[in-house]
Amino acid sequence: MMYPDTHPEVLDLHTKEDMRKRDADKDGKLSKEEWTKDHTSGEHIDPDKKADPEGDFANLDEDKDGFISFDELRHWESGLHHRDSAMRSLLEMADKDKDGLLTADELAGVADDLDGHDSHAHIMEWVFHEDDEL
Repeated sequence: MMYPDTHPEVLDLHTKEDMRKRDADKDGKLSKEEWTKDHTSGEHIDPDKKADPEGDFANLDEDKDGFISFDELRHWESGLHHRDSAMRSLLEMADKDKDGLLTADELAGVADDLDGHDSHAHIMEWVFHEDDEL
């Protein structure tokens, strides 16, 4: 239960529970208002406690229907949303020729800037993984 992303069945249970807690009108999807409220207190989330709830909402709402579906919330709960966001940020920072590709030289050019960047932990996990762990 501590690592729901490692087992699809547990991730589904975890996501269902988060949806249940957040989905105030019980329509099976999250509105922006439901997303930006603390699901334990009902109060709007203090921006200092959650970096960018509205920006996260816009990024999670992949089909741009104005709601976060179960599958979109599952992507958040799995941690893949955070990894994808960090890698997009890295690409924007390092892709000097703006061709949408990251070369070894471009990555080397920003290596000193990676410490503390959101992508750093994901890169280190990839570098030090064992066999087919990832």
